[in-house]
Amino acid sequence: MVPAYDRARALGLALLVAQALGVCALACASADVGPSAVTLTGQATSAPLLVSLERTSCYGWCPVYRVAVYEDGVLEFEGEHFVLRSGLHVDRVTPAQLAALREITARARVAELADRYVRRDYTDMPSIITVVRLGSGYKQVRHYFGDTSAPARLIQLEEEIDRVVEIERFIGTPAQREDLRASW
Repeated sequence: MVPAYDRARALGLALLVAQALGVCALACASADVGPSAVTLTGQATSAPLLVSLERTSCYGWCPVYRVAVYEDGVLEFEGEHFVLRSGLHVDRVTPAQLAALREITARARVAELADRYVRRDYTDMPSIITVVRLGSGYKQVRHYFGDTSAPARLIQLEEEIDRVVEIERFIGTPAQREDLRASW
């Protein structure tokens, strides 16, 4: 299912369609891809993307959302399902959070990661699509959470991005999401 994006740029929508079809649109860090290919709306800032993370649905109550952080500190969050705050929200991260995001992406050695970890060792799990700015290009890594071959540093990167941007203010804590389950 491809979400309706009347706000998305044509290239951004093409990327979402490619992701839904399981096609890796951004093959490597040196790919000639502009920021509009990896932003949520591109309307909140003209700064280049620093990092984005998308969590897809699972068989259950997994939060479905996208978050993008730009070099100027603008944060875009779009909550789709099983989150505290649905829809598009724009906020800012601090300079310390920007520095932390740069540090954790460097520590994860993103350029060395494979483009895809999509083996189905376990079923009914979400996927996580991470995009990181590397120099003048971007590296995208698609990770199906049921693929046991994914390196620990990728899983740690995904978790640390959420921690640094304080994602629970948008998706809610596990206890808050549990309380909201009845309304979903």
